[in-house]
Amino acid sequence: MEIKLEEVVDEPLQCVVFTCPLGAAWGVWRGREVPGVGSCAVEFDIPGEVGVWSKAEGPATISGEYQEGLVLVRGQLESVDEDGVAGLRLGSDVILVDVPSGAEEFPVGGTVEFTIGQIDIYPYVV
Repeated sequence: MEIKLEEVVDEPLQCVVFTCPLGAAWGVWRGREVPGVGSCAVEFDIPGEVGVWSKAEGPATISGEYQEGLVLVRGQLESVDEDGVAGLRLGSDVILVDVPSGAEEFPVGGTVEFTIGQIDIYPYVV
Protein backbone atom coordinates (compact mmCIF):
# COMPACT_ATOMS: atom_id res chain seq x y z
CA MET A 1 0.00 0.00 0.00
CA GLU A 2 1.20 3.48 -0.74
CA ILE A 3 1.40 5.70 2.35
CA LYS A 4 2.66 9.20 3.00
CA LEU A 5 4.87 9.57 6.05
CA GLU A 6 3.81 12.79 7.73
CA GLU A 7 5.99 12.88 10.85
CA VAL A 8 8.38 10.89 13.02
CA VAL A 9 6.84 11.24 16.50
CA ASP A 10 9.26 9.04 18.47
CA GLU A 11 12.62 8.57 16.79
CA PRO A 12 14.15 6.00 19.19
CA LEU A 13 11.07 3.73 18.82
CA GLN A 14 10.63 4.65 15.14
CA CYS A 15 6.98 5.63 15.59
CA VAL A 16 5.61 7.49 12.59
CA VAL A 17 2.38 9.23 11.67
CA PHE A 18 1.09 8.48 8.17
CA THR A 19 -1.82 8.96 5.82
CA CYS A 20 -3.05 6.47 3.25
CA PRO A 21 -6.17 5.85 1.16
CA LEU A 22 -7.77 4.27 4.25
CA GLY A 23 -7.21 7.16 6.66
CA ALA A 24 -4.60 8.59 9.01
CA ALA A 25 -2.87 6.67 11.79
CA TRP A 26 0.46 5.93 13.39
CA GLY A 27 2.67 2.87 13.44
CA VAL A 28 6.12 1.47 14.16
CA TRP A 29 8.50 1.66 11.20
CA ARG A 30 10.25 -1.69 10.74
CA GLY A 31 12.73 -0.71 8.05
CA ARG A 32 16.44 -0.16 8.68
CA GLU A 33 15.92 3.55 9.17
CA VAL A 34 12.93 5.83 8.97
CA PRO A 35 12.90 7.77 5.71
CA GLY A 36 12.03 11.43 5.57
CA VAL A 37 8.54 12.75 5.08
CA GLY A 38 7.05 11.57 1.80
CA SER A 39 5.47 8.65 -0.04
CA CYS A 40 6.58 5.03 0.20
CA ALA A 41 5.26 1.55 -0.50
CA VAL A 42 4.67 -0.58 2.61
CA GLU A 43 3.01 -3.65 4.02
CA PHE A 44 1.14 -3.54 7.33
CA ASP A 45 1.45 -6.19 10.03
CA ILE A 46 -0.65 -6.63 13.15
CA PRO A 47 1.71 -7.88 15.88
CA GLY A 48 0.26 -10.48 18.22
CA GLU A 49 -3.30 -11.72 18.49
CA VAL A 50 -6.29 -9.45 18.16
CA GLY A 51 -8.09 -9.64 21.50
CA VAL A 52 -11.62 -8.68 20.48
CA TRP A 53 -13.19 -7.86 17.16
CA SER A 54 -16.73 -7.18 16.08
CA LYS A 55 -18.99 -6.98 13.06
CA ALA A 56 -18.93 -3.54 11.53
CA GLU A 57 -20.26 -1.44 8.71
CA GLY A 58 -18.52 1.08 6.55
CA PRO A 59 -15.45 1.26 4.37
CA ALA A 60 -12.02 -0.18 5.15
CA THR A 61 -10.25 2.09 7.62
CA ILE A 62 -6.97 2.49 9.44
CA SER A 63 -7.15 5.38 11.90
CA GLY A 64 -5.72 6.46 15.19
CA GLU A 65 -3.92 9.24 17.02
CA TYR A 66 -0.43 8.56 18.37
CA GLN A 67 -1.28 10.30 21.64
CA GLU A 68 -4.17 7.86 22.22
CA GLY A 69 -1.93 4.83 21.66
CA LEU A 70 -4.54 2.90 19.67
CA VAL A 71 -5.27 2.14 16.03
CA LEU A 72 -8.70 1.21 14.66
CA VAL A 73 -8.63 -1.29 11.80
CA ARG A 74 -11.73 -2.12 9.75
CA GLY A 75 -11.82 -4.37 6.71
CA GLN A 76 -13.53 -7.16 4.83
CA LEU A 77 -13.00 -10.69 6.10
CA GLU A 78 -11.49 -12.71 3.25
CA SER A 79 -10.89 -16.00 5.09
CA VAL A 80 -10.59 -17.62 8.51
CA ASP A 81 -8.32 -20.67 8.85
CA GLU A 82 -8.71 -23.45 11.41
CA ASP A 83 -5.47 -22.33 13.07
CA GLY A 84 -6.91 -18.90 13.97
CA VAL A 85 -5.47 -16.80 11.17
CA ALA A 86 -7.74 -14.55 9.13
CA GLY A 87 -7.18 -12.72 5.88
CA LEU A 88 -8.45 -9.16 6.14
CA ARG A 89 -8.86 -6.99 3.04
CA LEU A 90 -7.78 -3.40 3.52
CA GLY A 91 -8.37 -1.66 0.24
CA SER A 92 -6.28 -3.45 -2.39
CA ASP A 93 -4.16 -5.28 0.22
CA VAL A 94 -4.84 -8.37 2.33
CA ILE A 95 -3.13 -8.73 5.71
CA LEU A 96 -3.03 -11.80 7.95
CA VAL A 97 -4.33 -11.41 11.48
CA ASP A 98 -4.20 -13.80 14.47
CA VAL A 99 -7.80 -13.74 15.62
CA PRO A 100 -9.66 -14.49 18.84
CA SER A 101 -11.52 -17.75 19.39
CA GLY A 102 -14.99 -17.66 17.92
CA ALA A 103 -13.78 -15.74 14.88
CA GLU A 104 -14.98 -18.51 12.61
CA GLU A 105 -18.52 -17.39 13.47
CA PHE A 106 -18.01 -14.22 11.44
CA PRO A 107 -19.10 -14.60 7.80
CA VAL A 108 -16.43 -14.44 5.12
CA GLY A 109 -17.16 -11.35 3.04
CA GLY A 110 -18.48 -9.42 6.03
CA THR A 111 -16.86 -6.38 7.57
CA VAL A 112 -15.07 -6.58 10.94
CA GLU A 113 -13.16 -4.09 13.06
CA PHE A 114 -10.83 -4.09 16.03
CA THR A 115 -8.61 -1.75 17.98
CA ILE A 116 -4.95 -2.59 18.59
CA GLY A 117 -2.02 -1.07 20.44
CA GLN A 118 0.14 -0.64 17.34
CA ILE A 119 0.52 -1.47 13.69
CA ASP A 120 3.92 -2.41 12.22
CA ILE A 121 4.97 -0.90 8.90
CA TYR A 122 7.40 -2.74 6.61
CA PRO A 123 8.77 -0.89 3.57
CA TYR A 124 9.29 -2.58 0.25
CA VAL A 125 10.55 -1.59 -3.17
CA VAL A 126 8.19 -1.85 -6.12
